[in-house]
Amino acid sequence: LKPRITENGIDYILVGDMLEHVSEPEKVLKNIGKYLKKGGYVITEAVNVRHYSAVITLLKQGVFPHKKKYAQTELQKLLMENGYKTEKVNAVEIGKPDEREQIFVEMLSAFTDVSSKDFLAYKYVIKAAKS
Repeated sequence: LKPRITENGIDYILVGDMLEHVSEPEKVLKNIGKYLKKGGYVITEAVNVRHYSAVITLLKQGVFPHKKKYAQTELQKLLMENGYKTEKVNAVEIGKPDEREQIFVEMLSAFTDVSSKDFLAYKYVIKAAKS
């Protein structure tokens, strides 16, 4: 049995934890877009570069272990620039920061004018419609 995938034939495509690992995520999004029906959705998720654990790793090791780095706004911009309209954003948190980490989060927020919620979101899951 050989399934056939036709252009403009799929309602949903899930792109999970992948865009931050490829060199050209724009090509991925444009390519999958041709398989979505008009009004179809891409559901994508990516690790948040602003999560406090990522910032700590960056400070300690000087590297972030992904080819691309996304916070919520950058991920939404990537989707928009490649033919998608964001309909829903979910921030996924994992665990709770310990006391020292919470102080770090509050300091980051105070010095950057970025909401502490953004430093607590481990990843973002975005549902976007093909436009």
